[in-house]
This record gives sequence, C-alpha cells and structure tokens, in this order.
Amino acid sequence: MANSGSIHDFVPKFKQPFSIQVASGLDIQTLMNELSRLDDSVRRLSETQDTLKEFLDEATRKGEQRDPELEAAFEENKAVIGSQEERIHMITLVLAEKGVSVESLAHYLPRSQDPRGQSLNAIESINDDGGIDL
Repeated sequence: MANSGSIHDFVPKFKQPFSIQVASGLDIQTLMNELSRLDDSVRRLSETQDTLKEFLDEATRKGEQRDPELEAAFEENKAVIGSQEERIHMITLVLAEKGVSVESLAHYLPRSQDPRGQSLNAIESINDDGGIDL
C-alpha cells in the first residue's frame, strides 16, 4: 500500500471507486461514515479469511486436495482487503488535511500501520450522537 504522508504524494496500488481528489471534496461526516463502513468490512473479511485458512490448512494436514473455490475466495479476499485498507489510508490522509488527527482514527487504520508515524492534526472527540467535536 502507498504509505505516503500527504494527499499530494498518495499513489494508489489498487483501483479505487473514487480518487483522493474526490474524497477531498467530501465532508468530514461522510468520510467518517465511509471509514466506519470500510473498517467493518475489513474486519468481517479478515474473520472470513481466518475461517477459510482453517479449512485450507485442515485439508493440507489431512493430505487432501484443497478446494479450489476456497483457495480462489481466499486470494480474492486478500485483494479486496488490500484495496479497502488502501482506501482507509486514503481517507485518513484526506481527514488529516481537514484537521482530523490520526490518533483519533487509530482504530480504523490497517493493523500494519503505526498511526504515530503519520503527521496529522487533532480532533478532540467524536460525540455520542456520531458528530465530531473539533
């Protein structure tokens, strides 16, 4: 995944449904909603990957042929997860440009990213009704 620190340096590795320029034109709440949706999707896909891996590994341990459909689903999910994690990174860059800190978004970042390595500004809190207090 492109690990650039600004929207001007961001170069996607995956085909995305929208560009970083389009994302920059969206309001913070829309971006936060998409971030939440993507986070949930990545979490669910990761859980599915764990299950698929168990089935594939079990077949290998038993000396059986691995199910080609399960292998294909496992590989497809890897690509989808990579694309969605890249989109999460793209959105966090845009939110940073809008003054939101990565520390407040740390739980949305792909597990491989260190949020403290990003240079982003601060959001004070997300209030109980889903709004953002700047």
